Amino acid sequence: MLVFKGETDLTAEEMTNNNAVLEVGEIYLARIEETEEGGSGVTDLNGYIVFVPGAAPGEEVQIKITKVLGRIAFGEIVK
Repeated sequence: MLVFKGETDLTAEEMTNNNAVLEVGEIYLARIEETEEGGSGVTDLNGYIVFVPGAAPGEEVQIKITKVLGRIAFGEIVK
């Protein structure tokens, strides 16, 4: 669930065509969907699987993207 990207919203076309790119250093608001075996929270941001250490399922958190590898990304909780 992608709510915002930094200061600007993604366009409807980016969201529906899955062309949005997660950028390292950008902040996104997401709802954590599940926890993976290592304990990190997992969410889907516009087709990217994002792992967030310390996040629990059901939490809505602001995350800063720290690494992007193909359609997998890693982030840290901002607040």
